[in-house]
Amino acid sequence: MAHVARALSALLLILATFGVAPATAADDSLRASVLRVDTTQFPWRDVYVSVSDPRGLPITGLGRDAFTVSEDGASQPIERFSVINDSQVPIAFGLIMDVSGSMNDEGKLEAAKGAARQLVAALGPADSAAVISFGDKAAVVQGYTSNHDDLNAAIDSLQAGGNTALYDAVLQSTLISQALPQMLKVQFIVTDGQDTKSSAHLNDVLHTLQSGPSVVYAVGLGHDVDRSVLDQITHSASGDALYTDDPSTLASAFQSVLNQLRLAYLLRYRSPVPSSASSASSASSDGVPHSVSADVHYQGEAAQAASTFTAASNAVAIDVTGLTPGETVSGDRQVRASLRSGTAQRIDMLVDGTTAASSDGQPTSIVTELEGLSPGDHDLAIRVADSVGAETVQHVPFMVPSAATPEPIATPEATPESQTRFPLTDAPWSWLVWLPGLLILLLLALLALVIARTRKRGTVSPQVAAVATDDTTLELAAPLIPAAGGDVDTPRVRVEVDGQQQDVPLGADPVSIGRDADNTLVLHDPHVSRHHARITLDDGDYWIEDLKSQNGTLLNGQVAIDRRRLELGDQFAIGSATVTYLGQAPAVSPSDSNGVSPAAAEPRVPSAAA
Repeated sequence: MAHVARALSALLLILATFGVAPATAADDSLRASVLRVDTTQFPWRDVYVSVSDPRGLPITGLGRDAFTVSEDGASQPIERFSVINDSQVPIAFGLIMDVSGSMNDEGKLEAAKGAARQLVAALGPADSAAVISFGDKAAVVQGYTSNHDDLNAAIDSLQAGGNTALYDAVLQSTLISQALPQMLKVQFIVTDGQDTKSSAHLNDVLHTLQSGPSVVYAVGLGHDVDRSVLDQITHSASGDALYTDDPSTLASAFQSVLNQLRLAYLLRYRSPVPSSASSASSASSDGVPHSVSADVHYQGEAAQAASTFTAASNAVAIDVTGLTPGETVSGDRQVRASLRSGTAQRIDMLVDGTTAASSDGQPTSIVTELEGLSPGDHDLAIRVADSVGAETVQHVPFMVPSAATPEPIATPEATPESQTRFPLTDAPWSWLVWLPGLLILLLLALLALVIARTRKRGTVSPQVAAVATDDTTLELAAPLIPAAGGDVDTPRVRVEVDGQQQDVPLGADPVSIGRDADNTLVLHDPHVSRHHARITLDDGDYWIEDLKSQNGTLLNGQVAIDRRRLELGDQFAIGSATVTYLGQAPAVSPSDSNGVSPAAAEPRVPSAAA
């Protein structure tokens, strides 16, 4: 009942912004709500409380003596008291935006983007925000920053299409917030549907939120929202969910939550939970639900805010040896997961969701073999159940390349017994045996000399098809332009991999970049997506477009959001390759010593309309 009362009071505060009239006598009294209980700093507990008047407007100016706090019914002294606006505690907002195809309907996405821009405008100098989108997959469009221009650019770039990977987005938003310093962390979900695409499960999300310091709010748009799921997600993180059919109310919902957080009171007390004999920190992982209540007195009225929480688990940390994320694995591989801190009841290693190894009885490490896997992308998951049974999962993606077909082994013909055998080295013509090998070595030496001289002159033959580095191979399906000479009216880009450069012409046809063989530029790099990016000609200008790649495309050192027009000298990074837009390409004189003429390169040029 205490949890229900807390949820209703917070929800009523939001509803007040929408003009919903009070319906019960309880609405005529002082209101208080526990926004969040942070248990991660054991033995300290930080309780964030909002107080509002009967109209739902926040009440300011309260002091320490207006509050009392209790845990499990026992009153506790307030060791620290502050108002969020007056303290140095910043707020970090994670904007988790649904960009599935249905968000195009009824102006839902545009309304969500407008509300997000208003929230950015209201951020204080110590606040930060991030933009996380989810359609077919979750993506960090903009990491946590205080730069309003970067945040607005990320919001403006959102486009709808695809399915709904809600669970993955919540987990990814929580993950990137963990790197932030100690602060109030708020996640705000906007969605019009239910999860249809995530690799994670709802239980993964609930466990992560229950043990983390974020508070989660959500707005569900329309009739297709899975209300049960949003209620579970928000209530597990001390937040609330609001449902509406009118996208235009989103801005009011954002502002209501911001007002509520801005005027929260921070009450810190020391937990009465005793330390165990083994470790003081282990008391924070007792796994037992606790109740906390905050009583507030204001102008002769009183209100109580109550909530329940389970103390954060004694966090386990895992070290993985033998495999790094995104690595290409050729042949069999032994991988070990070791417990760096914490206590585990059980450790499981799963390959593509199938258990490969398990260990229980307070294990400290576990080993598995990666063998017999088909070519393609794979996932190794290490799942650890801690001392109270709470599970932590760490994923390590990797790739198995296509295996080359082995050459057949020649079987020597048997020599008939009737033939005379003798060593060739004893025959007078034995030196002829070595003649073919000597000729081959001579030809290879001549070829190496030609290549060395060509590189020294700084020119490249148009027949060159690949540049190999330690980790990356670049295949160019487009004709090459040598990097020397005068001017030719041909736009181009320069591709650099490990110090090797190749110029690639741009024309009316798109230039695709990725790991698959059907791209114009093929990068055999585990950090490059199958179809990573594309350069296109549009109304006389060339544009770079990120194709929702896993690791993103960096344009001039910043994440390229969706699609950007290329300016002369722009550089964008894809994996370990750097691509520079050079505009017009230099020509090669017909008398160039490498014998390559401009006609030989056959560059593609833009159409007359360009």
